[in-house]
Amino acid sequence: MRAHALEERGLVRTIDMADLNPERLIEAMNAGLMSGAPSPGSIDFGGLRRITRRAQRLLGIAERG
Repeated sequence: MRAHALEERGLVRTIDMADLNPERLIEAMNAGLMSGAPSPGSIDFGGLRRITRRAQRLLGIAERG
């Protein structure tokens, strides 16, 4: 599910297991190399940090550093 969500945002490309073979994999890798690095845009990757802080507050534990 995550891979498909990232694919919808243009961050990764996926290959369906039914279509997976060496030729298809090489084709996808070459296409990825030619297209350059995707821009993460407005995706927030700080969820772990946020949930840790929220759990610490709920549990009454002081944050470290």
